[in-house]
Amino acid sequence: MCYPVAEVVYTLQGEGANTGRPVVLCRFENGKSSQSQATSPDNSDDDYPHLECLERGIYESPKSLARVIASKWPKHDRYLATVLCTGEDPLLHLDNELVNAMHAEGVKVAVETNGTMMPPGAVDWITVSPVAGTDLVLKWGSELKVDWPQNLDIEALSKLHFEHYFVRPMVGRNYESNLHMAVEWCMDNPQWRLSMDLTNNLKAMAR
Repeated sequence: MCYPVAEVVYTLQGEGANTGRPVVLCRFENGKSSQSQATSPDNSDDDYPHLECLERGIYESPKSLARVIASKWPKHDRYLATVLCTGEDPLLHLDNELVNAMHAEGVKVAVETNGTMMPPGAVDWITVSPVAGTDLVLKWGSELKVDWPQNLDIEALSKLHFEHYFVRPMVGRNYESNLHMAVEWCMDNPQWRLSMDLTNNLKAMAR
C-alpha cells in the first residue's frame, strides 16, 4: 500500500486534551470516499501552522514514512514522540503496517477521524470528530470532539464511550455566538469541556 502525504510537520497540538503538547502532524492527502468528503465548513486541517519544511509525497512503504516522522522529533526526547495522523479521514490510509512501523521507531500513534471507519487495532490515541450527515460507526475512543453548532444529537453522543468530551466553537462570522452556545453547553453539562483552537496563535508565532 502507498501512503499519499500532504505534509509532515513538527508543531504543537492546537486543541483537545493534548493542547500545547509537541506532536508530529502527518496530514494525508484527501481520499476518495463519499463519507470522508463531508467536513466541517469552518474548521480545516489546511489552517494548521507550517512550522517546518513540508514532506509532501507518496511513500511506497510504511518504514519509509515512519522514519521521516520519527526524524522530526528531537532526539533527546524521542521517548515522548507522538504522531497525529489527520486529513479529511486518515483512516483511508492508516493501516496496521504503518502503525507497527511507527511503533518500531518509538513513535506513539494518534489519529483524528470523522468516525466513519474503524481504526487499526494498535492506535494509541483516537479522536473522533463526527460530522452531520455521515454514518458514525466509531463510537469509542480517547476523546470526542464536536464542532459547534452542527445538526448532531449531542445528547446521544454524550452516552458514547470516550475518556474526554469536547465542544469546539466553529470559527467564522458567527464565532462569538458559537462560542457563547458552547460555553453554555459546558456549564450545563460538566461532562463536556470547551476546546479552544490555538491554531491561529501558533501560525502568528511561526511568521
